[in-house]
Amino acid sequence: MTRTIYPAAQEQLIVSLTTWKARIQNIPAVLDSIFAQTLPPDLVVLNLAFDETVPDNVQTYLETHPVEVNRVPDTKVYKKLIPTLKKYPYACVVSIDDDWLYPPQMLEEFMRIHRQYPDHPISGNQVTSFRIPCHCGCASLTQSRFFGKYLDWIDDAVIRNCPSDDIVYTYFTKKNGYEYIRTEHLYFENMTPYHADAPYSAADSDTNPVQISWMYLVDRFGPAYGKSLRTFLHLFPSWLFELRRDASGRKFLRLFGKKFYLPFFSTNL
Repeated sequence: MTRTIYPAAQEQLIVSLTTWKARIQNIPAVLDSIFAQTLPPDLVVLNLAFDETVPDNVQTYLETHPVEVNRVPDTKVYKKLIPTLKKYPYACVVSIDDDWLYPPQMLEEFMRIHRQYPDHPISGNQVTSFRIPCHCGCASLTQSRFFGKYLDWIDDAVIRNCPSDDIVYTYFTKKNGYEYIRTEHLYFENMTPYHADAPYSAADSDTNPVQISWMYLVDRFGPAYGKSLRTFLHLFPSWLFELRRDASGRKFLRLFGKKFYLPFFSTNL
């Protein structure tokens, strides 16, 4: 696969986020923590739904700070990142959440790792069950090129059926041949929550959003990973695990008498 690494001069550092009515009052405090970074971003993009109302105090803040307000269709949490990747295809885009205050060295570390490993998207320490780095919504660095053509595959059906955008980004990045790496610091564990108890804009679910999202993607687009689950498990002694199917036909791993549904691999048994 031919890699395309854009010249450093073209790689703007952009921070991208979204919000909604239940959390929009957080924006000034959250962005203050971004503007206080040891390496400030070249641009902050706030993607808002067309019908999102901005309170006067927040509007005043946005007008007096270098923030680009981008009005987009209401794709819930997906509007945090995708519109910015499409608008700025050469940029390094760090997506953040609207309910955290960020440590001042975060962007500098992201860019330092990016310069060292330019062929990898970078996760702010989110991992799967098998400690495989994946996109972390609270803080990750990515670029349009890591998605390639698959950025356009994130359509209305994907958005409607996949409650975990992190898994969608991880899946299509992997399908395009790129692997996430992790930051050295545990940003997900050491950021400061800021009104994080406010409602989440994505639909709540009693089921596992990771499993739902990955299974939908694999069923529709095929496996993202080159190796099957059985190939992966051959790395371990056979007495540790047993691969089975439940009554509905879904494959699971029985480990020490417990069931684990592992959607992160193509389970070609």
